[in-house]
Amino acid sequence: MKAIYFKIFNVAARRSYVRILLLILFSGLLYSCSDSPLKVQFLRSGNKHYEKKEYDDALSDYIKALNEDGKDFRGYFNYGDALYRKKDTSGAQAKFESALQYANTKPERSMTSYNTGNANTDNKKWEPAIEAYKTALKNNPNDKDAKYNLCYALEKLKKEQEQNKKNKNKNNKDKKDNKDKKDGDKKQDQKNGGDKNKDQKDKNGQDKKEGDKGDKKDQQKGGQGDKEKDQKGAAREEKGKISDEQAQKILVGLKDAEQKVQKKMLLKAAKEKATSHPKTEQW
Repeated sequence: MKAIYFKIFNVAARRSYVRILLLILFSGLLYSCSDSPLKVQFLRSGNKHYEKKEYDDALSDYIKALNEDGKDFRGYFNYGDALYRKKDTSGAQAKFESALQYANTKPERSMTSYNTGNANTDNKKWEPAIEAYKTALKNNPNDKDAKYNLCYALEKLKKEQEQNKKNKNKNNKDKKDNKDKKDGDKKQDQKNGGDKNKDQKDKNGQDKKEGDKGDKKDQQKGGQGDKEKDQKGAAREEKGKISDEQAQKILVGLKDAEQKVQKKMLLKAAKEKATSHPKTEQW
């Protein structure tokens, strides 16, 4: 692919291009009687430093010229050109835009717009670069370099827009994938929670069932124990119960025993009485 071709116009560039050479040939007409001698001196000194690639010194002279006349096209234009040579494309762009405000002829507007387009192209500002090249061609339709650079900027802008669209689609897809993943995780969590609750419910139901079974077993055991207890009590009760005949015999036995005791007590009493009253003799 053919590399983009940059040309920088400067009133001091004697051998670069025909139109600049022509501008220099009539350089005597660039300065009017209204220009102050000091401003003209600074502009010429700046151009000499520019030709020697002494860009810092050239900038210093251009600044002094602008201090003499803040609306001078040549001061801003060459100031921007020197900044461009120092790779300060943003600063150069600002000075070219200022120069365009004070450009009075089509060649001045064409050259300034072309340089503005180059500065924007270096900064990958494709849309401003495209507008600048269009302005350059409006003022000079035969500028082949401006046409080429315009096509270059248009192609770059198209690729950038396509890439931005791809990035946007990718970001949207990533967002959708993330959302789907979050929704899927949420559903899974809900499912896991439901399964857990179900398991807990089943466990509680099983525990309750086993508890009821145990209670029933205890009740059965308790009922069995009460039944056995009742049976034992009934047996004792049955055992303690006697017949009428047995009762009569017991009463007769008790009566005979009582009579024997009473008879024995009477005999004992009589004997004691006889012992306590002895016989006495009569004298």
